[in-house]
Amino acid sequence: MPTYDYACANCGEFAALRPMSQRHEPADCPGCGQAAARVIGGVPALAGTAASTRRMMAATERANGGSGSYPRMRCGGACSCC
Repeated sequence: MPTYDYACANCGEFAALRPMSQRHEPADCPGCGQAAARVIGGVPALAGTAASTRRMMAATERANGGSGSYPRMRCGGACSCC
């Protein structure tokens, strides 16, 4: 099940594991229970990766000349250097 980022007006950002069929629906904030809208991020989420870590990874990629969408591969991903 994928992880999606949401932003609560009261508590800030949080991540939630949800079925893909519910990805566009608001999620209940774990802090206050208020419905929170989904935030579209630039880095693919891995279960267990904090939202702050994903934001840092995206900023680092953009600073290194990438788009921030996916990690840049130097030689196509068929070696150990990527």
